[in-house]
Amino acid sequence: MIVTDTQTGKSTQAVLAGKSKRSKQNRWRIPTEKGYYYFSEEAIVASMLRKKIKERPQEEFHKRNNVEATIFQYSYPLRNNKSKYRGLIKQQMWTYCRCLWINLVRIINFIKQICQRTSKAGYFPVHQHNSLCGS
Repeated sequence: MIVTDTQTGKSTQAVLAGKSKRSKQNRWRIPTEKGYYYFSEEAIVASMLRKKIKERPQEEFHKRNNVEATIFQYSYPLRNNKSKYRGLIKQQMWTYCRCLWINLVRIINFIKQICQRTSKAGYFPVHQHNSLCGS
């Protein structure tokens, strides 16, 4: 197996070192200036996963952040991760209402942001009334 050092870019032949006393997995080793560096199959998988994550476009990271923020907003009013509503129908209704509220607030904030951009750009005269933007 050929291993490439990410810092120097130097390729080295890795040698199978066998299993350690406490591990059930095979280990590999490469010679370094200070001795040998040992790594397992898990380290190889983790390295490939880090490479895939670096190659992802920035838009995907923004989507993930938005999803995590939505989940946080949904669970924010829960105390001890428990709802105060009992019963499946009541819980579903609370969930639908909470999600509707989250989306409506986001839509309103987005519309405000769009209206601020257009009014700063000079598209709307100051004396004209625009009901959508609240001016």
